[in-house]
This record gives sequence, C-alpha cells and structure tokens, in this order.
Amino acid sequence: MKQKRRVLFLLVAVLCVACLLASCGKSGYDGGNNAAPENPGIKSDTLVQDRKIIVRAYYTIETRTFDETLKQIETVTAEAGGYVSDSRVSPARDGDSGNATLTLRIPSTAADGFITTLSGIGNVIDANVSKDDVTLTYDDVSARVAVLRAEQAKLLELLDAATDMSDILKIRQQYTDVTQELSSYESQLKSLENAVSYATFTVYLRDVKSYSDGGENFIVRFGRSFGKSFVSFAKVLGNVLIVLVYLLPY
Repeated sequence: MKQKRRVLFLLVAVLCVACLLASCGKSGYDGGNNAAPENPGIKSDTLVQDRKIIVRAYYTIETRTFDETLKQIETVTAEAGGYVSDSRVSPARDGDSGNATLTLRIPSTAADGFITTLSGIGNVIDANVSKDDVTLTYDDVSARVAVLRAEQAKLLELLDAATDMSDILKIRQQYTDVTQELSSYESQLKSLENAVSYATFTVYLRDVKSYSDGGENFIVRFGRSFGKSFVSFAKVLGNVLIVLVYLLPY
C-alpha cells in the first residue's frame, strides 16, 4: 500500500510540474510585441579591443512605407556615425513593388547597438551577422610591412654610399622590387584596418502590402511557436498521467 501511495504521489508531482511548465511556456511570449526583440547578432562581449574583428551583417526587411523606411535607415545610419557606401533603389512602377539594396558602413564600436536598432525597423524576415577574427592576418601583414620598410631604408643607405655604376643599378632594382612589395602589403593593411574599423551592413529592403507571418519579429515568432508546441506536449503528458493514476490499483 505504501509503495502504491509513493507511485501516486510521484505521478501527481510530475503532473503539477508539467502544468507549471506549460503555463510558463504559454505566457513566456505574451509580451513579445512590447518587449525589445533579442539581438540576432553576436553579443557585444565577444568584441575584444585588442583583437581585430571584421563584422558583416545581412538583413532582409519588409516595409509597408517604403520611402519613409528608406529615409529612416539612412537617418539611423548617420546617427550611428556611419554612412551609406552604396545604394541601389528601384521605386515601385507598373504594379511592381519597390525594393532597395543598401550597403552601410558603421563604426565597429557602434555595430552591436546598430544591430538592435535595425532589428526594430519594418519587418525583419532574415538576419545574418558574422564576426571574423583576422588578428593573425593583421599581425602578419603588419610585421611584413615593418620588415620591408627597414629593408627599404637600408637600401637607400647603400645607394647613397655606392660609387660603382653596376652596384648602383643593382641596388636601384632591389629598391624598386622592395617598394612594389611594400606598397602591396601596405594596401592590404589599409584594407584590413578599414574593414575592422567599420562594420559592413547589407540591407535588402522590400516594399510590401502586408507583412509575412503577421509582421512579427522572426525571433518572437519562433518563441511563440515553441511555446505553443510545449503547451501541447504538456497537455498530452498530463492526460497520460491522469489515465495512469486512474488505472493505478488501490
């Protein structure tokens, strides 16, 4: 009898826990429309100041107010200290919806905040943010530049001291070769510094009459779907436990 009571107690306890979790799952996203959407990007604490990180982001956004949203994106870009490096806009015409592809450059220090801002504009249906650590490449190129500059300075000293014409011609050729190689590495270093200093956001903006999936942020939609699925699972589990309790012999 005691063993049966223990089993009954455990079944009731499991049922209570399932109901409690179901309640949490159901209410966890009720405030999804009022709460700020979770950042789809990588958290800011992954940015380490002594590392060289290249941030790239790709967004697809729907809007029912195309011109206003386009201006809004340009405004928040300027407010973040960035600029529009490329803009391709196709206005609506002959029944076709308008669209635009924007390339935005945002200071890396403001990138995470801009991700949050951009996620609140229109209806974000796709977002992909990557952060590429190029510290090793940057250090390697920097070291190569330093070596070539030192070699260039040494060749100038030799050229000043040379008196034989054949030696002068050889040194000049070596100096030309080193200068060309140095120019190539300096160009790579400048490109890396620019990519690290400014994050690149590629935004595809679509003019639509109605939002996909009711216009909710995609993270909120995922959470809501997960919550509903969990509630259904908990209900089924509860019904099974009730049947087990009913069939338990006394």
